[in-house]
Amino acid sequence: MRTRRVSLLALGCASLMIAAACGDKASGRENTSSTKTIDGGTNTISVTQIDLGRAINADLTIRDQATTFRPSDVVYASIETKGAAPATVGVRWTYNNDQVVEKGDRDIHPIGPTRTEFHISKPDGLPVGRYRLEVTLNGASAGTKEFEIKQ
Repeated sequence: MRTRRVSLLALGCASLMIAAACGDKASGRENTSSTKTIDGGTNTISVTQIDLGRAINADLTIRDQATTFRPSDVVYASIETKGAAPATVGVRWTYNNDQVVEKGDRDIHPIGPTRTEFHISKPDGLPVGRYRLEVTLNGASAGTKEFEIKQ
């Protein structure tokens, strides 16, 4: 009797893994997310949230979310990724749609949801105007955030 339960459990788990790999054909949905193969397994990673603010917590979440800043503020970006694949998270900060203020990237090796922090500031203050933060994941655009510097 015990062997039968274990066999049914194993069969059920195998069925779920096959269904996940093939997508849900019955409902017309297929698994179309981008994947990375690591150590023989398949893992995905994606940017799930981009937050901006004036202060950041120890866990790299934004303490004081904002879209309007003063020239003297440090503008923090907290980018959340979900997944377990090595990746490069990049940012490009632009001013008035064309002038690059700063850009950078960080290699991450998450084993689940994680956050990456970037920030900009200038000792003499950021110029007043409209800004845009573009986030990339492995070189592909993963989202943007607009913000403004006001007196």
